[in-house]
Amino acid sequence: MPPTEIWVNGLVLSCIYMTMASGLVLIFSITRLLNWSHGQFYMIGAYGAYFSFVSLGLPFLLSLILSGLAMCAIGIILQQFILRPIAKSVGRQVLGPVFVGVATIALSMLLEGAATLFFGAFPRGMNSPFKGVVAIGKAGVSYQQIFVVVFTIVLFAVMYLVLNKTRAGLATRATAQDRHTAGLYGIKVSRIGLLVMGIGCSLAALAGGIVTPLFSIDPFIGSQALFMTVLAIVIGGLGSLIGAILGGLILGFLGSVVSYYITYFYEIALFGLVVLVLLVRPQGLFGQAETGQAAGSPGQSPPMNLVTLAPGKHTLTVVAGLVVAIFCEPAVTSNNFILSLFISAAVWSIATMGFGLILRTGQFSLGQAGIMGLGAYFSGILG
Repeated sequence: MPPTEIWVNGLVLSCIYMTMASGLVLIFSITRLLNWSHGQFYMIGAYGAYFSFVSLGLPFLLSLILSGLAMCAIGIILQQFILRPIAKSVGRQVLGPVFVGVATIALSMLLEGAATLFFGAFPRGMNSPFKGVVAIGKAGVSYQQIFVVVFTIVLFAVMYLVLNKTRAGLATRATAQDRHTAGLYGIKVSRIGLLVMGIGCSLAALAGGIVTPLFSIDPFIGSQALFMTVLAIVIGGLGSLIGAILGGLILGFLGSVVSYYITYFYEIALFGLVVLVLLVRPQGLFGQAETGQAAGSPGQSPPMNLVTLAPGKHTLTVVAGLVVAIFCEPAVTSNNFILSLFISAAVWSIATMGFGLILRTGQFSLGQAGIMGLGAYFSGILG
C-alpha cells in the first residue's frame, strides 16, 4: 500500500490535470479547436505567479488572479486576431481544423522560445507562501498542498455557478450543444468563442500558478502538462466537463501510485489505459458518440481525393535538389554551417512529406517525432 504522501501527491496532480482539462474542453466545446498551446499558457501562468510573488512582492493569491487575468486577455487576443482569421480563410476545407491546430502548435513553439529568451532555460523555484505541515497519521501534508486542493474546489464551484446560474453561462452551454440554433436565438456565438478562449487560457494559467511553490518551473514544463491534459480528456470524453474532471482524477492518482512502484515507466500504464478506453468506448467515459450523416448532408466533410496522396512533382523536385546540393556543396565551399543547413532542410522536407501523406488520409499523427527518434536509434545501433 503506497504511503499517504503518494495519495496526497496524486490529489495535487489531479487538481492540475482537472483544471487544465476543463479549460481545454471549454475551448473545444465552442470553437471545435484543440488548443495545442494550452500547455504554454500553463507555463506562462506559472512564471506570472512566480514573478508577481517573488519580484513584485504581491500576495500569492493576488499573483494567481493577475496571472489568470493576463492569460485571459492574451487568449482573447489570440482567438480574435489569429485563430478566427485562419479559420475563416480555410473555410470548410476537410483539413481546416488541422490547419488552425497547426497554428496553435506554432504559437506554442513561439511562447517556449520567448520564455527561454526572457526567463532563461534554467529551472526556478520559490518558497511556499503557506508555511507549516498538518500531520495525517504518520504523514505530513503541507499547507501549500491543502491550498491547491481548496483553491481547485472553489474554482470549480465558481465555474458551476457561472455555467448554470448566469446568462453568459447558459449561452455558453447552448452554443456548445448547437451553434446554429444558438445563433438563431440571438446568441452571439463569436463572442462566446472569445469568452471561452479567455477562460480556458486563464484556467491553464491558474493550474500552473497554484503549483509553482511545489515544483520547479522552466520554459518546457508546458509540454508534459499538455500531454497529460489531452490524455485526461480522451479518457473522460472530448467535450464533457464531467469527463475532464474524472479523467484528471484518474490520471493524477494513477500516475502517482503507479510511479511509486515502477518509477518512470508509469507512462506505459497510462498509455495502456488510454488504449483500453479507446477500444472499449471510443468517445470516452462521458463523451457522446457522433452520429453519422447521410452523404451530401450539411456539415459533412467532402470525400478525400486519393489521387493527391502521391507527392507532387514540385515536391519531388525540391527534395531531389536538396539531396544534390548536399553532395555538391563540399566541393564548392568548406563552410560546415551551410552543409548542416542543407542537411537539416532535406531531413525536414522528407519528414514533412511523410506527415503530409498521413494528413491526406484524414488523420493527424502527433507520433511522427517519436517515429523519427526510433529511426535515429535503430540507425545508430545497426550502424
